Amino acid sequence: MTGKQYQAQRRALHRQFAKAEHAFKKGDWQEARNLAKSVLAVDAQHLPAMEVVAKASWKLNDLEQLPELIRRMTYLNPYEPNYHALMAVAMQSQSRFQEASEALGRSEEEGGTLELRMGLDAWHAQSVMDLLRHDPVFACAYAKNPHSACQAKGILVGHEEEKFTLIDRSALRTELRADLLARPS
Repeated sequence: MTGKQYQAQRRALHRQFAKAEHAFKKGDWQEARNLAKSVLAVDAQHLPAMEVVAKASWKLNDLEQLPELIRRMTYLNPYEPNYHALMAVAMQSQSRFQEASEALGRSEEEGGTLELRMGLDAWHAQSVMDLLRHDPVFACAYAKNPHSACQAKGILVGHEEEKFTLIDRSALRTELRADLLARPS
């Protein structure tokens, strides 16, 4: 390939990526992902295209392939906290709580934002609520020792007790009673 051919290919790649970004900004997640994947077919290490594929996949709630893509992104730029945060979301969606917690920890180490932390705290609380509703073994363990029960599921993040936000049991009992009363007999 000559220098001019290479430059022409790079310009075409840049135009294709610009189209992918435009589609993403318009909210056309599928088109954005397809265009970004076509960029990756030519340049497998095009990090901005990987980011578009990852974000579009997240928006489309297609998280199955996301962990592998994020691993590639993290390999290319290991100090980007948002990659680790996105990995936490992907792992959580697959009920891989321990891996999600580890990814969140790495995100915080790399300078993750307070907004991200608050969102993930809410996710942790929701995960506990879901487990309490649907997992009687977890509910029993939680009644005895919330910290240990959550830690066994990999839900809690960090090592310091004050980082852990546990669900208020009385609020949960009230909510569960309301759920039971609302169900048809």
